[in-house]
Amino acid sequence: MMSELVLEQVSVRLGGRVIVDDLSFTARAGEVTAIIGPNGSGKSTTMKGLSGEIRYEGRARLNGREIAETPAAEMASCRAVLPQHGTITFPMTVSEVVSLGFHARRREPGLIGEALARVGLDGFGGRFFETLSGGEQQRTQLARVLVQIWEPVRGGMPCWLFLDEPVSSLDIHHQIQIMDLAHAYARAGGGVLAVMHDLNLTAMYADQVVALSGGRCLAAGPTRETLTGPILSAVYGCPLAVNQAPADDTPFVLPHLARSAHA
Repeated sequence: MMSELVLEQVSVRLGGRVIVDDLSFTARAGEVTAIIGPNGSGKSTTMKGLSGEIRYEGRARLNGREIAETPAAEMASCRAVLPQHGTITFPMTVSEVVSLGFHARRREPGLIGEALARVGLDGFGGRFFETLSGGEQQRTQLARVLVQIWEPVRGGMPCWLFLDEPVSSLDIHHQIQIMDLAHAYARAGGGVLAVMHDLNLTAMYADQVVALSGGRCLAAGPTRETLTGPILSAVYGCPLAVNQAPADDTPFVLPHLARSAHA
């Protein structure tokens, strides 16, 4: 389909070792799709393959086009990537870092301030990137990504946010702010693929979940069908229970079984 990310039997090898093995799933525009799994399960490697950073085998089509066969400049016009770690090794202001997103689109300086405001950094434009906290640097990089594909739909086609652990360095207030932003982007017609560690945030925001373990997909589907005790216990290798908050039917994850199992 022209508004989907479709993986068919995707594998990634690094140093002769299979890191991602025969992965297939579909992410749709208008939704947030989360990739979950323990450390070393292949989440970030999958994201790097889909971002063009490393080579993959199999088929991965974004909006109907094979990612590996599409020129990088063309892919950048509809896909923006927030890596797990981003470093700036020379002095740049926050505004200069955010302006790097214009390399894939027409320069619109007014967007810099608006993007910073969206990630909670209003007024930070003149500060130097290296003076920021880890969480502030992460949000600056997200503002850069937003500038790159500001419109969720461009030319009748959805744009995509690829986010690798977008809230890993953030306090709970900014975690909610960023996940609200990602959710709103999807609801406006864009697509969001996010590597997530926090299962409760995943339950709150994801429409679809892809669960990886050992480089393979153990489950993929709607969040309420995937975030279950048996599936999560198999994925993470420890007993986990999933319950529901009294206020509504949003599931939350309890680690108590895992703690008692190791006591």
